[in-house]
Amino acid sequence: MKKIFALCVAIMMVITATSCGASNAASTTASTANTTSTAYTAGSKIGSALKSMYTQYKKDGTLNLKSATNLVNLATLSTSYNSIKGSLKDKTIYKDLASGIIAGSQKTVTESTVDSVISAIGNVDLSSILNQVKTADTSTTSGSNTVTNATSAISSILNILK
Repeated sequence: MKKIFALCVAIMMVITATSCGASNAASTTASTANTTSTAYTAGSKIGSALKSMYTQYKKDGTLNLKSATNLVNLATLSTSYNSIKGSLKDKTIYKDLASGIIAGSQKTVTESTVDSVISAIGNVDLSSILNQVKTADTSTTSGSNTVTNATSAISSILNILK
């Protein structure tokens, strides 16, 4: 629980830092992206998962991490990001990932928010959150707090999209 709280704090710090201009400033125009690259494909999956969760979040006013759909989206975020995260220092790979996220989210993530989204996702241990949520016994205070903290961490990412 303390780790998830720390992740929430870290996400908020990243959001603050990136909104103040500390970003990779990826030029993510679709005309320069390699739409057949692994990074673009991973980005497209991330963008699609974010759009789905964001749509539910906006509709209900909260993120339901007990929903099977949202758990699948969280797993997609985790596996897609983890498949590419070791290569993000390469500007071409980063640009393809960013372009894929924008396209996959149907522009819910924009060029002005994509760097913040990538940074926030990179600062959250999505695999850990997914495992904790899947195994949390929400009938206990501890399990309920785990889900609440995980929801806060993911909601922080979705709040970038507002």
